Order: sequence, then C-alpha cells, then structure tokens
Amino acid sequence: MLRNAKVAACIQTEMDGRSQRTGITTDRVLEEIARIAFSNLADYVDWSHGAISIKSSSGLNSAQTAAVSEIVETNTATGGTIKIKLHSKMTALELLGKHLKLFTDRQETTKGSDGDIFQALADAIARDPDTGIGPSRSRRALYS
Repeated sequence: MLRNAKVAACIQTEMDGRSQRTGITTDRVLEEIARIAFSNLADYVDWSHGAISIKSSSGLNSAQTAAVSEIVETNTATGGTIKIKLHSKMTALELLGKHLKLFTDRQETTKGSDGDIFQALADAIARDPDTGIGPSRSRRALYS
C-alpha cells in the first residue's frame, strides 16, 4: 500500500498533522533521548571523603531531571536509604546510535565457485529484464 504514491502522501500528511497538533517532533524525541543518553550520576550525588550526599533537586535543570526514572526513600528503625535510578543510558545510546546509523548489520560475501558476485548479479539481470535494474526493455514490451 505504501508503494502507491497517493497513499504514502496521504499517510505522511496525516502524520505531519498529528505531529503539529501534539508538538511531538523528531527533534524533540531525539533531544529527550539525548538527555537520558548523556546523563551523569555525578549531577545527582556526590561521593567523596567516605560519604555519599544527594544534591538538591532545586539545583538540577530540566535535562537532568528528565533522566531520573525513580527516587525511593526507605526509612527503618535502624536508619534509611535513598535510591536514585536513572533511565537506561545504554538503551538511549543504542537508540541514538541506530538513528545515526552507527551500528550496521553487514553480511560478508565471498567469491563462490561461480566467480565474482558482481558478475552473478549481472547474469541474473540479463536473464530477467523485469528486475527493474537492467535495460528498460521489459517482457510486456516484447509481447506488445
């Protein structure tokens, strides 16, 4: 269905309209993923001199708070703990890497007994002109 230019154009128009209405754009999504991908634990806690201290949330900017997944405080009779969890940096980095085409799946090809792979491709095109790769002559034109 997407091969039909009119259908593809209609779908794209609808998607553009939805993006406009919601304010969700490619740039905005990428910026949010980047906030997570480049977050730094040192923005939230300080560990030095044998102690760990949590930084005030009032000192964090929106990019830093966007990277926070959860904060849990537990109090017991013997003390308490605070857990700060950030969204997955690895997932965010992977999404950015895929968007930038940093990670490509490649298949190795080797010469077979039939010779060079390019020659095999040329032979296949010559055998079947309807592949759309070779000369513009088609079988339909031959029978017209």
